Amino acid sequence: MLVDIVVKWVVLMLVDIVVKLVVLMLVDIVVKWVVLMLVDIVVKWVVLMLVDIVVKWVVLMLVDIVVKWVVLMLVDKVVKWVVLMLVDIVVKWVVLMLVDIVVKWVVLMLVDIVVKWVVLMLVDIVVKWVVLMLVDVVVKWVVLMLVDIVV
Repeated sequence: MLVDIVVKWVVLMLVDIVVKLVVLMLVDIVVKWVVLMLVDIVVKWVVLMLVDIVVKWVVLMLVDIVVKWVVLMLVDKVVKWVVLMLVDIVVKWVVLMLVDIVVKWVVLMLVDIVVKWVVLMLVDIVVKWVVLMLVDVVVKWVVLMLVDIVV
């Protein structure tokens, strides 16, 4: 009776420790990698689409208003049309290229850092807790059954 209890307790403790360590390491690696890949792809795509649309529209509106106003004030009525067309094409293209490159890079870096950190923290907490609970229940039950059979 006493031997039965001691053996069960020792076996349960050893199995508990080993299985939890192995399962947590595997879950940690696999889940973090999968979640990070999904977050990376989805969030970057969504953010880039939003940044592309909003920033381009705002920049184009500002460029349109400010540059056209300045150019019209300085240029004669004859040259206005030609200058406005050139300004529209060249400035918009240059500004959009710069905005595209700089804003996308900054947003991607921020998204990468913040989202990965938040997701990793949540995954760490939730997955470890769930895995520990499952391992605790299943392993103890299996070990008790095996010990009962052996002893």
